[in-house]
Amino acid sequence: MLQLENQIFATHSGAALTYDYFRSDSEEPLPLVVFLHGGGWISGDKSHFREEAEWLAGQGNWACACISYRLAPLHPYPAAVQDAQFFVQFARSEADKLGIDPARIASFGSSAGGHLAAMLGLLEQPIRPEAALGFSPKVNAVIDLCGISDLTRPADQHQPIAHGFLEEFAGCRYDENPDLWKEASP
Repeated sequence: MLQLENQIFATHSGAALTYDYFRSDSEEPLPLVVFLHGGGWISGDKSHFREEAEWLAGQGNWACACISYRLAPLHPYPAAVQDAQFFVQFARSEADKLGIDPARIASFGSSAGGHLAAMLGLLEQPIRPEAALGFSPKVNAVIDLCGISDLTRPADQHQPIAHGFLEEFAGCRYDENPDLWKEASP
């Protein structure tokens, strides 16, 4: 099995965004699963799903990438979504090199990563078109494990413990910019 660690897919303000890549030895282009870690958009790292990615790639029919993304509060919305979208575009642009089928990409995430996975399945266009690579940022399948899907009306829909994470992710309180919170809701 091929394993690549800390591969750079983008750089923002001098900081590298990296991915770990796992692929079986198959000669055929394989579907890719992009793993997105949780952590309330403010913590965590790409190693969170390493064991699952290694296991899945070891089954022989999958390629897997565990990716990093910029974290809030230093990088509020839409930074994490932009980074995830850019990785999907990057993977499609490097499909031959990675040995993947660019028409079969899935996103998999839990908690904040589930939210990002869902955003990848719904957004047709890059949030940051000036950085687009000319490939679709939309994945073909989504596995969302307990990701928040509706950020509107946080006082009614989410436990108080989540409010701080949501505000750091959004970069503001809900009442300061409800349209942004709606835009960030898959």
